[in-house]
Amino acid sequence: MPKTPIVLILLAALSSSSLVSAQPRQLLVPGGIALIDLEPGQSKGFQFRGRPVLVTRADGVERAVVGLPLNLDPGEHFIEQNQNGQTYKKFFQVKDKQYTVQRINISNKRKVNPYESDMARILREKERKQKARNHYRYAEVDLDLLLPVK
Repeated sequence: MPKTPIVLILLAALSSSSLVSAQPRQLLVPGGIALIDLEPGQSKGFQFRGRPVLVTRADGVERAVVGLPLNLDPGEHFIEQNQNGQTYKKFFQVKDKQYTVQRINISNKRKVNPYESDMARILREKERKQKARNHYRYAEVDLDLLLPVK
């Protein structure tokens, strides 16, 4: 068998790997994601509700990627940037969404009401997670995510 077809098959396989990747999709509901196109050179320092937002480049466009909390009220919201004493805002609309409620019964009461020794560990972990949430740095981020396996 000639080597050329094998090379072509490998190239086709590698090029088709981009088909199994995906950018985040906008879903303007509580628990969703807002994708907001930004002006060139305007990408640094945007915040949503006082917290920095991720800015990335996709298809040659700088774009803010904003995670919308589940407790966000429907209506008009914005990201903002403060530069040289001026505030710039980019607005977006969030629609209401009713999620299906699931309930569980936990028979192990220790999981519901932890022991004092468990609470010490839980509070240490909570503090560590809060430090991680408060840490932010501006860096190039690749959001070419892999789709889940079916």
